[in-house]
Amino acid sequence: MRNLTAVALLICIIGLCGCNESKVIEKGIILSGQGTVKSIPDIADFSVTVVTTDPNNNSTNAIHSNAEKCSILSAALTKAGIDTKDIATTDFQAASGRKDSGYPSYRPVGKPFFRVRNSIKVTVRNVKDIGKIVDAAISAGATNIGQVGFRFSDPAKLKAQALGEAVKDAKVRAQAAADAGGVKLLTISRVEESTPDYGLYRNYQPVMQVTESKASRRSFIQPGQEKITVGVMVTFAIRRS
Repeated sequence: MRNLTAVALLICIIGLCGCNESKVIEKGIILSGQGTVKSIPDIADFSVTVVTTDPNNNSTNAIHSNAEKCSILSAALTKAGIDTKDIATTDFQAASGRKDSGYPSYRPVGKPFFRVRNSIKVTVRNVKDIGKIVDAAISAGATNIGQVGFRFSDPAKLKAQALGEAVKDAKVRAQAAADAGGVKLLTISRVEESTPDYGLYRNYQPVMQVTESKASRRSFIQPGQEKITVGVMVTFAIRRS
């Protein structure tokens, strides 16, 4: 597609060179450009779930037990360096239930129980601490850890850098087309972004069930390098040399 566009542009430029009158053409060359900026995300998010079950189907006991465990978890996260504003409940479920017999009938069996599930989102502002914070949550009694993801704190800054690189790329290609066509490349008259915003990056992982009450070593969790790519369509004015 780019080759066909370049051929069409050269034909247009060569045709302009045959004119006797030297004039500025505002929409002389229109070319695409692409810019990419690579960076390591500096913010991490993960989900913590605390589940409590009362075998006697006592809702009050199950709710109070869950609240106590969540308070201990919150205190542990705060002690590990997490601000209280970065600890937020995302889901809360409380219901009575019974075990079932399984496939194929799934018939309820056994005594009724009452179960409470509290899901909490934790935001880690220093991505290097993600392993330490996850271990603190495990040690504080978390039932499940999951949805570990990474993002940029200032995606607009990275996108602006990628946008600048995209315009430079388009200008280099436009200059080559202008030289081949024997015209002078002038100023940019229009820039239009042609790609969606890639400012937010997340890499959610499957939920992991915690089987140990204490973390013996720091969990290995790495964000890796990610990229923000921006595409543009740039219009250049030209003049016959």
